[in-house]
Amino acid sequence: NGPAGEAYFTLESATAQQRLQELQSLVTFSYVAPVLRLYTEALMGQPLLLRSTAELPPGLHLAGRDLPTSDGRAIFVPEEVGDFATERDNFAAYKVAILHQVGRYECGTFQFALAECCTRLPHLRAALSLPESALAQVDAFTPFFAAFPEPALARSLFTVLEDARIDASMARRYKGIQRDLALVMAHSLRARPVLPGLPLRQALLEGLLQCTLGLDLKAAEALPPLLRVLLPRLCQRLAPLASPAATVYDTAAAVLDCYLLIAQIPLSALSTAAVDAVVSLESVLAQLPDDADSLLLADMFRQAGAEADMMPTLPESDEPASGIEPVPYRGEVKPELIQQTMRLQELAEELSALEQSVNPL
Repeated sequence: NGPAGEAYFTLESATAQQRLQELQSLVTFSYVAPVLRLYTEALMGQPLLLRSTAELPPGLHLAGRDLPTSDGRAIFVPEEVGDFATERDNFAAYKVAILHQVGRYECGTFQFALAECCTRLPHLRAALSLPESALAQVDAFTPFFAAFPEPALARSLFTVLEDARIDASMARRYKGIQRDLALVMAHSLRARPVLPGLPLRQALLEGLLQCTLGLDLKAAEALPPLLRVLLPRLCQRLAPLASPAATVYDTAAAVLDCYLLIAQIPLSALSTAAVDAVVSLESVLAQLPDDADSLLLADMFRQAGAEADMMPTLPESDEPASGIEPVPYRGEVKPELIQQTMRLQELAEELSALEQSVNPL
């Protein structure tokens, strides 16, 4: 189509104008890399490699998704960002993504140790039946997740809850990022799936994640009654993670607490339910104090199930719950891989120091 082609290249067509606007606001990593590397080093207080996701090592590819991540030696960010209408906001998205990755190191995510966890949270070891041999492992995350009957659910909960703790800590430490973080969080929230229609377990997990992005449950519209009953109880576990004193062990405690509640719900349960089921659950909740944790709530659910191991009269779906998509600026990480890498680096530094202290023969 000759006339259409001429209109496009003379910037007279709507398509050409839209594409030009996209290109003007697009920010590429290659263009801003020098500034972002200085930014990363300033945050860390030490050199840390910053690369694009095109350079990801073979074992770290995220199923074709261009998301921020880290391997313990470097932080990887997307090759370009164009989600926002202005160049400034797209550059801000890079800063927020890097800050979140740096936050995992600053906030002690990878310092997680099972022995310390069991010392601080004795009830967790009893609840998960952790063997003595697991406490001494360099990689603490693998045995921690494996101790749950559903490791994938435990991993998803840890990711959601720890990401919330990191965002709160970074916003508190770096006041200048608050505007950009709020912008990116609001954009991420708008892109999340709607909760009605999801299987109940998935809707609870997705709802918990959306609350970490700023979802206001009181103002949320069209929430199914079951979610209105259960989701606030689940989201109560977010408040302690926003405390300045919160650590990765508080996240571990919240994981167990939320897991015990969600695991009571069948995989195929729908978020819609008959009125009598909702009334039944509301009566269970009415017996609890406002600050009751999910551990007590889960126990009451078991009792309410008339000696069954699930909540009564929940409608079922042909499609069981699946996982939740990661939040783009938070990316994805494999904490067990990073723990192993960091330990190897520590051993290499210890060996180097030892070699320097030994006199030559």
